[in-house]
Amino acid sequence: MRSSGQPVEITICMGSSCFARGNGENLVALQNFIRQNQLPVQLRLRGQLCREMCTLGPNIVIDGHEHTNVQPGTVVGLVEQALREGQSV
Repeated sequence: MRSSGQPVEITICMGSSCFARGNGENLVALQNFIRQNQLPVQLRLRGQLCREMCTLGPNIVIDGHEHTNVQPGTVVGLVEQALREGQSV
């Protein structure tokens, strides 16, 4: 995992469709991951209203790269990959 540089930017769509499809659980998974690994400096987590891609949700953007149909079982892996690479995924 990277130890310096810019934080990984994670934007979670909190529109009603994405939230109902799983972004509520994704948010909890990410918050737990950040807390358990003491990563508040390396990750910047924020919510955003609907991105108008509801049929592809739940949607999450990591360092500018759109990820669709993100499930709680895969969201942490996507963030871990971004941290390892130290660049956009």
